[in-house]
Amino acid sequence: ILGAAIPFPPDPNLSFVVTAIERSARIAADRMCSGMRKPGEIGVIGVDPVTPGNSALANAFETFMSECKSVTRVVRKIGGTFTLGQSREMVIRLLSEHPDLQGIYSLGARATLDAVAALDATHRTESVRIVGTDPSLDLITFLRHGSVDSLVLPNMRAMGAQSVENVVRLRQHLAVRPVTLFAAVLVTRENVDSDPVRSLLNPDWRPAE
Repeated sequence: ILGAAIPFPPDPNLSFVVTAIERSARIAADRMCSGMRKPGEIGVIGVDPVTPGNSALANAFETFMSECKSVTRVVRKIGGTFTLGQSREMVIRLLSEHPDLQGIYSLGARATLDAVAALDATHRTESVRIVGTDPSLDLITFLRHGSVDSLVLPNMRAMGAQSVENVVRLRQHLAVRPVTLFAAVLVTRENVDSDPVRSLLNPDWRPAE
């Protein structure tokens, strides 16, 4: 299971289950654009060129945000390897340098948590929306309280089930798709308690008896 495709040569014994990066970026961009109250800038944080698919996700998001008429500029900040607290200071500087910032797209749970802290420290929680990409119990709590607008999460349960099926088929010498793409899921305050999202967030993957 991968967050992004890795350029391995074709191999009949390899099968990749991957989150569709462009679809994830489109979901995030549409959510960000639809919630903008006035024209302004969007910040992208947590960009880590070392993490597979991270830069591609940021690039795709910027491309889709360019279609949003309310966005005047997308500001990207490199910093996927910052320690806890460092990205908070980076977001505070971002807010200071860009007073028209309307939203933050955060790649990574740590960056998102620091963005929440930065908005709280600068009293900008009500005016700047955060769209994150990674799940955590803390972020789900912030989502429920309104500090995080939404999370665009990989469907790990469906991806895990597909991976197990692929392994079984390979052991039976049956053909499988070299790459299977799964769309991400938009989690909001409105649907976080729905059955599909509760199943998505449940860490217990054992089948119900």
